[in-house]
Parts: sequence; structure tokens; C-alpha cells
Amino acid sequence: LYLQMTHHRSALVRKNALNDYLQIKKRFMPEQLSHLLHDHSKAIREKFIARLGHNKDKHAEALLIDYLEQTHMTEDDPQHILKCYSALGRCGSHLSTPFLNKVLMDKKWSAMFSRTSAVHKQGAALALKALGTQEAEKILRSGVQSLKAEVRNACQNALEK
Repeated sequence: LYLQMTHHRSALVRKNALNDYLQIKKRFMPEQLSHLLHDHSKAIREKFIARLGHNKDKHAEALLIDYLEQTHMTEDDPQHILKCYSALGRCGSHLSTPFLNKVLMDKKWSAMFSRTSAVHKQGAALALKALGTQEAEKILRSGVQSLKAEVRNACQNALEK
């Protein structure tokens, strides 16, 4: 019932349904709520993203990678994108590293001039930092040496946090 109510047209109903679902559900299944990543209500999106990043979870990790791959070159809200990357860093594992490395070190020169690309690079660097693995640290240290300013800056900022 709560799951169905997360599709209701009223934001208040969707928000209450999400809150109730998260309280009663013993096993969190993020794929059942994936539509909330696109919700019109910022509060609902933020609540769901915060829950995705609550702890290590391979299902949340896969959902966020899939979502971020789909939004890679769109003009979505930069803060929303950064929150998704932050959640990925908190819920992710070494399985996120290849995706984050690809986003950060994108070899396409056309991407250099995209504002969207810069947000994704910044987010990928922050997620790598949050992962805290040796491999992620190595990628960030390598990025500091990049010829591309947006990669270099994203990695420097992430390492300073």
C-alpha cells in the first residue's frame, strides 16, 4: 500500500508514504522506489537519496550508478547530481570505482566545455573520496596531475575534504 502511495499525485501523500515505508520495511529495496529519484518534490528526492546513502548496499549502489549514467549529459539540478554522487560514495563499494573513474577521467575533449560534465566530475571525485579505498585514493592522486583543469580541481577539492 505504501509503495503504491509513493506514486500519488500529492507530494504530501508521497512524502508520508515514503516515511512510513522506510519505517516499517525490514529490508530496504531501493529499486522499488527508484521513481523517487525523479520526483518533483525536492524534499522527497533528498529523503530518498539520503536513505540510499545510509549504509553500504549493493542495490542502492547499482541504482545510483544506473541513474547517474542516464543523467551524465543532461541539465539536471547540479545540487541533486552532487547529492546522488555523495550517496554513491557512502553506499558504494569497489564496484563503483570503474564507473567513477570513467566519469572523472573522461577522455572526450568536447566534454571539457560542458557545465554538466564539470558537475559530474566534481561528484565523481567526492564519491571516490567517500569510498575511501586505496584504489579510489590512487585515482584522485592521479587526477591531481591531469592536464584538464576541471579534473585537477575536482580531485584537489576532494582530497582537501
